[in-house]
This record gives sequence, C-alpha cells and structure tokens, in this order.
Amino acid sequence: MRRRKLDLYNLKQDSAFLISQKALILLNSKLLVLGCQKENGFLWELPGGLLEAEEDMDKGLIREVKEETALIISISKLICSCSHWIHNFKFKDGRIVNSRIIELAYECHIINGTIKLSNEHNEYCWISAEDSKEYKWNINSKHAIDFYLK
Repeated sequence: MRRRKLDLYNLKQDSAFLISQKALILLNSKLLVLGCQKENGFLWELPGGLLEAEEDMDKGLIREVKEETALIISISKLICSCSHWIHNFKFKDGRIVNSRIIELAYECHIINGTIKLSNEHNEYCWISAEDSKEYKWNINSKHAIDFYLK
C-alpha cells in the first residue's frame, strides 16, 4: 500500500503533523508503565503525550508526566524516535484528521513525588524487560519499549 505524500508546507485540513514525547522512567531496573482502557481494549503505554504548539520540548514532557503521574522528573537523554499514523485522530475541538505522529522517547529520572494517576489512566506498574512481553502496548509506546528493553 502506497502512502500519499504529506506536504508539510501545504497540509490539507484533514491532516495533521504532531509531536509526542514519552518518558522511560526507571526505578531499580524496572520501567514505569501506565494502563488504560481504549477503544481496542486495555493497553499499556509510557507516561507522556503531545507537545503543545508553543511549548519547549523539555517542559512539555515534564508537564505531561506531572499531569499523568504527579511525578517531577528530569530528562537524561533521547533514547529513540519513530513515527506512525493515527487515522481519525480527534482534536479537543472535535476535528477529526489523519495524523502523522513523531514519537520521541527519553530516559528520565524521578526527582520528587509519589505516583497519583490522572483520569487518563486506570493502573500503573513497574516492569522488567522479561515482563514486557506479557503486555499489550499502545502504538504510541511500542517502539520505545521494544528499543529500550531489548
């Protein structure tokens, strides 16, 4: 299947190009993952989310992690990047578009806080590399999980 060319300088109104950042937060050699119910079942993912249009990249990831987990983190280094498509991505204003998402995953460390989940997630756990094979991953985190835990 051939993808249509996405001209970023002349985006059609039914397309978007977004940046998402994910935090690989380690504690005692285990990785923090968050679980939530999605349309296609219960999925696990890394903390993080979409970068706001006028937001610095580091501040965006720190904000997302704090919103989702109540943790204050520091960002160590970029671990991996990838891209994927989400068809029928729904913006908060109700627009539905086909969106190319650039995912950036960073190694992060906890500075302060105790995990308190937002209403975006139902569960959290700390997993080892061996445990990761037992989880069903959201597309927004699968590449980073596979890359980091290999």
